[in-house]
Amino acid sequence: MANAMMFGVGTRLFTVRTTLTTMTTPWVIERAFAIIVGVALMAFAISVTSVTSMQHAAQQVGHSVKPVISAERLSVVLSDMDAEIAATALDNSLNGPKYRKDIDNVADQIVEINRSIGADDNTADSLRNIMARLWTYFSLANGSEGAAKAASGPLAITAESIDQASQKLRQEIMPEARRAAANATTNLQTAVKTYQERAQTSFLATVLPVTALLAILIATQIFLARRTRRFLNVPLATASLHLAVFLLYFLHVSVATREDLASAKERFFDRLDTLYSADMTANLIRADEEIWLSSTRGKNADQGLGQSRINSFAELARQIFEFGNAAGGNHVGSAGDGTDPTTLDAVAQQLTDAETAATAGQFDKFNPLKGFLGNALQVAARDPDARIGIGKAAQSFVKYLRRAGEIRARAGSGDYAGAVQLCLGTADGGETPIAATTAAIGTVVAADEAAFGASVTSTDRSATTLPFLLAAALSGTIMLAGFGLWQRYTEYR
Repeated sequence: MANAMMFGVGTRLFTVRTTLTTMTTPWVIERAFAIIVGVALMAFAISVTSVTSMQHAAQQVGHSVKPVISAERLSVVLSDMDAEIAATALDNSLNGPKYRKDIDNVADQIVEINRSIGADDNTADSLRNIMARLWTYFSLANGSEGAAKAASGPLAITAESIDQASQKLRQEIMPEARRAAANATTNLQTAVKTYQERAQTSFLATVLPVTALLAILIATQIFLARRTRRFLNVPLATASLHLAVFLLYFLHVSVATREDLASAKERFFDRLDTLYSADMTANLIRADEEIWLSSTRGKNADQGLGQSRINSFAELARQIFEFGNAAGGNHVGSAGDGTDPTTLDAVAQQLTDAETAATAGQFDKFNPLKGFLGNALQVAARDPDARIGIGKAAQSFVKYLRRAGEIRARAGSGDYAGAVQLCLGTADGGETPIAATTAAIGTVVAADEAAFGASVTSTDRSATTLPFLLAAALSGTIMLAGFGLWQRYTEYR
């Protein structure tokens, strides 16, 4: 029995010794190189698959941006069309061409949205509703003469027909445009979320195998240093350094691109939504003022129509600025129309104080009013160019509200012609404070659109170049590692 046990132990020791004997340095080098090549190929396959998925997600973000911007622009153009046809009721020769240009712009935005929505049935349904209801709108706006007159000929319009058309636009058409924008925005948010998830997966799918490859290279160097009593194998050390540099670069690019896209969405795109809303609301306010003024003309003045437009004006003005938050100001003015001079003085001062605080870097004291423009200012507090541009829009809107008070006063005193001149800006070369408001908003919007688009393009470019950089890094690693191992391999053959 004892002899059998001793025989078994001896057999195992012999097996271990034989195995250790066969694990010669050349044998280890051969296996190490095979493992390095295998892990490198595996890392490339896994990483390229995940990076390609991330790239497609980044491209989808870019595709998802277009319908959002087009839908937002559609809402703005529709609101401008409301204002231009109302202005045409005051002076047909001045604003008829602008109204017709808006019609062309509406068609352009609908076509652009339709091209970019893909299989989004909800947005497509909104577009169909908009196109169907625009025909009725044009008939009302043109004095029931049919939509053909929207393209040519004189516009047979009255305050009543304009009011009916405006109500049609605001109650049935613009909500569909807003629904299209909301659907497109939801799709964009989903695309951004998908990109973030795939970017995280790509990060792990690249970092883990490349880190494993780097560990194998280091382990191989340690083995060779112990076997050969040589501290450094230059090609292997260079391969390790080469791979480590790529790994650090990948970490930087991966984290930076994800953070850049997230920051761009919060900084630019979320602000865009607020600014588009401000632009649209400013146009609707202008339409209310013009329709109100039309309703006061002559013996057949429509007091009911006029008061409804005054109320709408005040409600929309509160969306631009929450006047009740202005220091020392009442809610919207003593007449409830947003034109109270004391309130507007407080609003203007609060805007000035906010800009002074931001310029001095005292952002804890940066306290613009709430509302579309106030919220946009808050988001742009640390972005001087955007903050100044939005600030100009805000101050111009305050000037417009002051002018609205003057228009009301002139119309009330019987100076209808003077009121129309102030409203349309004919005495100022066609320039009005509300036009300056929308122009300033448009400048910031254009800059934000470009900035967000550049961020999406940069993200897509980074995702496109990563597979090529990875291929170069792994190829270089394999060649350097192979050269270093060959040097030692030839010494033992």
